[in-house]
Amino acid sequence: MIIEKKIKNYTVFVKKDGEKYIGIFKDFLSYNHQVIKVFRNIEDTKVVLINTDYGKYILKVFSPKVKNTERFFKSLVKGDYYEK
Repeated sequence: MIIEKKIKNYTVFVKKDGEKYIGIFKDFLSYNHQVIKVFRNIEDTKVVLINTDYGKYILKVFSPKVKNTERFFKSLVKGDYYEK
């Protein structure tokens, strides 16, 4: 089951037992993480490989400016961030 949580001004979707992911995201917001590699860094999408207490994780922050819902679900299903 996927649950929705509000953290600051962000909406985060995690599995029911995803508390470690919430912790990783909070560390990201407070700049308490080590970035190993940046894969994408544009206005609406950030994808980075970070080192955490749980190991290495890829963190994707996606905040579309237009067609928010449509683009969010498209990114989940297809991995495609842009309209075509």
